[in-house]
Amino acid sequence: MRREQTMYSVEEFACSPEVLEASEDLIRAAFSYAGLEEATEKKAKKIIREFKNKEVH
Repeated sequence: MRREQTMYSVEEFACSPEVLEASEDLIRAAFSYAGLEEATEKKAKKIIREFKNKEVH
């Protein structure tokens, strides 16, 4: 049986930025870039990691 993961809003993550080891601004920018308003903690960490590693052209 698959356990459902809790979804959190970008604002919830921004209020506790230490969970994602990122600043509030970075969290908001990464979610905006990904086109998401909510995610599980696991997915949010992936979004932040990918955003931090994005190449600037």
